[in-house]
Amino acid sequence: MGEREHIRLPSDASSPRRARLFVDEVLHRWHRDGAIERAALIASELVTNAVNHARTDVIVNLEARDGSIFMEVVDGGSGRPRFLDSDADNPRGLGLPIVEALASSWGVKRYDDGTGKGVWAEVSG
Repeated sequence: MGEREHIRLPSDASSPRRARLFVDEVLHRWHRDGAIERAALIASELVTNAVNHARTDVIVNLEARDGSIFMEVVDGGSGRPRFLDSDADNPRGLGLPIVEALASSWGVKRYDDGTGKGVWAEVSG
Protein backbone atom coordinates (compact mmCIF):
# COMPACT_ATOMS: atom_id res chain seq x y z
CA MET A 1 0.00 0.00 0.00
CA GLY A 2 1.16 3.55 -0.75
CA GLU A 3 1.50 6.65 1.36
CA ARG A 4 -1.60 8.61 2.39
CA GLU A 5 -2.29 12.16 3.55
CA HIS A 6 -5.34 14.38 3.91
CA ILE A 7 -6.34 17.92 4.74
CA ARG A 8 -9.67 19.37 5.91
CA LEU A 9 -10.56 22.74 4.45
CA PRO A 10 -13.39 25.19 5.17
CA SER A 11 -16.00 26.16 2.61
CA ASP A 12 -14.45 29.47 1.61
CA ALA A 13 -12.66 31.15 -1.28
CA SER A 14 -9.18 30.36 0.09
CA SER A 15 -9.66 26.58 0.01
CA PRO A 16 -8.93 25.87 -3.69
CA ARG A 17 -5.54 27.59 -3.35
CA ARG A 18 -4.84 25.80 -0.08
CA ALA A 19 -5.72 22.45 -1.70
CA ARG A 20 -3.35 23.18 -4.56
CA LEU A 21 -0.51 24.04 -2.15
CA PHE A 22 -1.22 20.90 -0.10
CA VAL A 23 -1.01 18.66 -3.19
CA ASP A 24 2.17 20.41 -4.35
CA GLU A 25 3.89 19.99 -0.98
CA VAL A 26 2.85 16.36 -0.46
CA LEU A 27 3.75 15.19 -3.97
CA HIS A 28 7.15 16.90 -3.72
CA ARG A 29 7.76 15.03 -0.48
CA TRP A 30 6.66 11.76 -2.11
CA HIS A 31 9.00 12.43 -5.08
CA ARG A 32 6.05 12.41 -7.51
CA ASP A 33 7.07 15.64 -9.25
CA GLY A 34 5.76 14.47 -12.63
CA ALA A 35 2.18 14.46 -11.34
CA ILE A 36 2.23 17.72 -9.36
CA GLU A 37 0.94 20.15 -11.95
CA ARG A 38 -1.96 17.96 -13.09
CA ALA A 39 -2.91 16.78 -9.59
CA ALA A 40 -2.76 20.29 -8.10
CA LEU A 41 -5.00 21.69 -10.84
CA ILE A 42 -7.49 18.83 -10.41
CA ALA A 43 -7.56 19.38 -6.64
CA SER A 44 -8.18 23.08 -7.14
CA GLU A 45 -11.05 22.45 -9.57
CA LEU A 46 -12.71 19.81 -7.39
CA VAL A 47 -12.44 21.93 -4.25
CA THR A 48 -13.79 24.95 -6.14
CA ASN A 49 -16.81 22.86 -7.18
CA ALA A 50 -17.36 21.67 -3.60
CA VAL A 51 -17.11 25.19 -2.19
CA ASN A 52 -19.44 26.66 -4.83
CA HIS A 53 -22.05 23.91 -4.90
CA ALA A 54 -21.95 21.79 -1.71
CA ARG A 55 -21.06 24.72 0.55
CA THR A 56 -19.63 22.41 3.20
CA ASP A 57 -16.15 21.78 4.55
CA VAL A 58 -14.14 19.49 2.32
CA ILE A 59 -11.50 16.84 2.87
CA VAL A 60 -8.80 16.27 0.28
CA ASN A 61 -7.41 12.72 0.45
CA LEU A 62 -4.22 11.77 -1.39
CA GLU A 63 -2.80 8.30 -1.85
CA ALA A 64 0.35 7.25 -3.67
CA ARG A 65 -0.19 4.08 -5.65
CA ASP A 66 2.07 2.17 -8.02
CA GLY A 67 2.56 4.60 -10.89
CA SER A 68 -0.30 6.92 -9.96
CA ILE A 69 -1.77 9.35 -7.46
CA PHE A 70 -5.33 8.79 -6.25
CA MET A 71 -7.16 11.85 -4.99
CA GLU A 72 -10.62 12.23 -3.49
CA VAL A 73 -12.40 15.44 -2.51
CA VAL A 74 -15.14 14.68 -0.01
CA ASP A 75 -17.93 17.12 0.78
CA GLY A 76 -21.24 16.98 2.62
CA GLY A 77 -23.37 17.99 -0.35
CA SER A 78 -26.12 15.89 -1.82
CA GLY A 79 -25.78 17.07 -5.42
CA ARG A 80 -23.98 15.21 -8.15
CA PRO A 81 -21.28 16.95 -10.21
CA ARG A 82 -22.39 17.63 -13.76
CA PHE A 83 -21.05 19.24 -16.87
CA LEU A 84 -22.37 22.76 -17.47
CA ASP A 85 -22.52 24.75 -20.67
CA SER A 86 -19.99 27.56 -20.79
CA ASP A 87 -19.05 30.22 -23.27
CA ALA A 88 -16.94 33.38 -23.48
CA ASP A 89 -19.57 35.36 -21.57
CA ASN A 90 -20.02 32.64 -18.90
CA PRO A 91 -16.76 30.77 -18.25
CA ARG A 92 -18.26 28.72 -15.40
CA GLY A 93 -18.54 25.00 -15.90
CA LEU A 94 -14.97 24.33 -16.98
CA GLY A 95 -13.95 22.38 -13.85
CA LEU A 96 -15.11 18.89 -14.81
CA PRO A 97 -13.83 19.13 -18.41
CA ILE A 98 -10.42 20.07 -16.96
CA VAL A 99 -10.56 17.11 -14.56
CA GLU A 100 -11.57 14.78 -17.38
CA ALA A 101 -8.73 16.03 -19.60
CA LEU A 102 -6.01 15.69 -16.93
CA ALA A 103 -7.03 12.56 -15.02
CA SER A 104 -6.46 8.97 -16.11
CA SER A 105 -9.92 8.28 -14.66
CA TRP A 106 -12.38 9.99 -12.34
CA GLY A 107 -15.78 9.44 -10.81
CA VAL A 108 -18.16 10.06 -7.94
CA LYS A 109 -18.65 7.95 -4.83
CA ARG A 110 -21.83 8.40 -2.80
CA TYR A 111 -21.51 7.51 0.90
CA ASP A 112 -24.13 5.02 2.12
CA ASP A 113 -24.56 6.80 5.44
CA GLY A 114 -25.86 9.92 3.67
CA THR A 115 -22.95 12.12 4.73
CA GLY A 116 -22.13 13.32 1.25
CA LYS A 117 -20.00 12.30 -1.67
CA GLY A 118 -16.43 11.96 -2.81
CA VAL A 119 -15.30 13.04 -6.25
CA TRP A 120 -12.15 11.11 -7.08
CA ALA A 121 -9.50 11.29 -9.75
CA GLU A 122 -6.45 9.24 -10.59
CA VAL A 123 -3.37 10.83 -12.15
CA SER A 124 -0.46 8.91 -13.60
CA GLY A 125 2.95 9.77 -12.23
